[in-house]
Amino acid sequence: MGFLDKMKKKAQSAIGQVPQVPQVPQAPQVPQNYAQPQVPQAAAAQNYAQAQVPQAAAPVGGFHYNGEHFPMPQGWDGLSIEDWFFKLESVRERLMHIDDEVMPPMTDEDGDVLDAEEVLLITQYGFQHAGHWENFRNWGAANWAAQTGETPTDCEFRMSGIARERIIADKATAMSGPGGVLSPVEGVSCEQWAHVQAGVASGGDHASLVAAAGMDAPMWDRVNAEWTARMSTETSGTIATVYSTAFAAGSSGQYSGAAAQAAVVGVGGDVGAEPVSFERFVELTEAQGAASTRGEDPIAVLASFGMSPMDWSNIGQYWAKKQQQEATKYYELYNQYSAVYAAKYGNGDGMTNDQREVKIVNDILNMAGSGQTAQIIPFLQEYFPEDAQDMCVLDGWLDRACDKCVETGDQGRAQQILWMRHGLQDDVDEPVAEWVQSELESLF
Repeated sequence: MGFLDKMKKKAQSAIGQVPQVPQVPQAPQVPQNYAQPQVPQAAAAQNYAQAQVPQAAAPVGGFHYNGEHFPMPQGWDGLSIEDWFFKLESVRERLMHIDDEVMPPMTDEDGDVLDAEEVLLITQYGFQHAGHWENFRNWGAANWAAQTGETPTDCEFRMSGIARERIIADKATAMSGPGGVLSPVEGVSCEQWAHVQAGVASGGDHASLVAAAGMDAPMWDRVNAEWTARMSTETSGTIATVYSTAFAAGSSGQYSGAAAQAAVVGVGGDVGAEPVSFERFVELTEAQGAASTRGEDPIAVLASFGMSPMDWSNIGQYWAKKQQQEATKYYELYNQYSAVYAAKYGNGDGMTNDQREVKIVNDILNMAGSGQTAQIIPFLQEYFPEDAQDMCVLDGWLDRACDKCVETGDQGRAQQILWMRHGLQDDVDEPVAEWVQSELESLF
């Protein structure tokens, strides 16, 4: 996760903290680049067919990217833009859940054992190696963006969101059969359960809502416990998405219509008028974040803005979809507004996220150049406590610092940083000195 993603995590946590019910899907994380968008799961796959995008077939044959020619993997020729991104996200889905599959052992030309992800790409999807896959998805995003008139980031973020909706809808259908995790609990569907929860969160009387749904208190307790357990253990997010859509439809309040519209039409549809401006959304996020940091109640913050927890949940539902439709625009606005309101409410340092990222990298470089290399990891862990044990996140920051060293030709600092990076690799068997020397040679 890059710093760009961390900016969005602040919005996510604010949305998730308020409703005292199972959480709705949170605001999307904007990707660091168009190659790897982190798209949240969404519902409303019926709008897949309504997306206003070209229906032209993808280019046939091989493709060129970064000055190299690659063969077109089998099964991708002639796809429409929707089907191309659906296939792309379907591959990503399997890669994310690779631990659930058993792949045959394979080695590369040097005899090194390949990761299961790369084996999947080679044996199931016709890619020659992981680099072939990475170049293909980057090329594809740029190719389709040229046809839609968007940037590659915006095109991939939007179309991948639509594809994710379709994947989730397909999963929901498969899971709804007898014995499936979306089959009713004592005759109560996930949607019915969500409607009761939404009514309670909107201020309705719990006993009346339960009775109106045809349940008594003991039955509700059993149904609620089972659906909550299913949602907490179902890892694809399908139950959470079905719940979220129904929750938005069953909510009430000044912004319920906006939430319901966004949940129903999805990323590919017209989500309608803004319930509040994006600037207001960011201000509310920062105000609640500051209150939580001080140990104060974020619900009281909402009340000071004339909003209830349900209002905030509904606003978040709307902006979660809207941001996916124009990712770059809203990332830039979030970056701008977040710095202003974080400073206003005492939840920041007045820097934009881009400025803060530069500062962090410079701090790493300064430590590497002043004999304080051992302090780099503790520095990052203190700065990002939620990711303190995430080796990928920590290594990502050191990788940025190494890139800066390459730009400036500073092999000395790069060597110091690489010594720290070695301990963050989970697939390296080489002794540290050999690994560092090999990495230095590849960098310089």
